Amino acid sequence: MDAAEATAAAAFASPGWLVAHLAAVAGFVLVGFGLLGLRDVLGGRLAGARSASGGPARAWCCRTTAPRSSRCT
Repeated sequence: MDAAEATAAAAFASPGWLVAHLAAVAGFVLVGFGLLGLRDVLGGRLAGARSASGGPARAWCCRTTAPRSSRCT
């Protein structure tokens, strides 16, 4: 094991690394809930809000499954 590997192993074993990554996980979860709440609050007030939320996913699905899917019509 060289010095770089030893330094990296010590960093991963530190309590600060664990706390930082758990905080990041919590932050990503809270951002997701915040975006869902924002969508509910704004409702249909934004022009094209419905197509903006489902349009890209539906377009991708239709490109990849068009011959087999009846949802693309």
